[in-house]
Amino acid sequence: MRITITGATGLIGGGLRRHLTACGHELRCLSRKAPSQPGWFAWDAISGAPPRESLEGSDAVIHLAGEPVAQRWSPEAKRRIRPAGSWAPKRWWRLLRISPAGRRCW
Repeated sequence: MRITITGATGLIGGGLRRHLTACGHELRCLSRKAPSQPGWFAWDAISGAPPRESLEGSDAVIHLAGEPVAQRWSPEAKRRIRPAGSWAPKRWWRLLRISPAGRRCW
């Protein structure tokens, strides 16, 4: 399968990325810290929609992007955590509807 993963360099995303790669899946990875490699896309979940090409042809999208919760929960951190998690449902559905992908999982 061709799978798009957001938060691909995070604690969960990194482990999942390694597992899916070992299972032979083709990955498209989105991360704030994306390396300059094929299949990687720089994206911050709060800043807006991910690059369209990161979704094209994907069979599934796994959304793990967000502000790390393993940190001191200062007022500033709390302000960043909420929008990162709430970005997902309506916006992802809208993006997946316009994506040329055939099957869709989320």
